[in-house]
Parts: sequence; C-alpha cells; structure tokens
Amino acid sequence: MEETNKIALATSLNNIPNVRVVNFCYNHQNKGIVYFSSFRGLPKTLEVSENNYKLSINL
Repeated sequence: MEETNKIALATSLNNIPNVRVVNFCYNHQNKGIVYFSSFRGLPKTLEVSENNYKLSINL
C-alpha cells in the first residue's frame, strides 16, 4: 500500500465478476480501512450500490 495508489476493485454484474482499477488512499492510523472515491452515477459506482456495497479488493 506504500508503493501504489491504485487497487483492483471487484463487483458483480449479473453474477459475473467485474474488476476495475481505481485510485485509493490509506491512512496508516486506521489500519484495515481503505478509502476510494468516484463520481456519483458512473457505472462502477452504480455497480457497488446495486450489490449492497459488497466488494472484493486486490492490493
């Protein structure tokens, strides 16, 4: 997490995995918590909300 600012974020679209690379930030004081942002209404944002905010992250 020290060497990059991108993660592979996986959601599911019609029960098919869909992986996107997104920027993230990590606060060392909040271990285990990763923050990422996107614009409301983009397909990747809608996929997250449509899947009840269930994600898989590959660092």
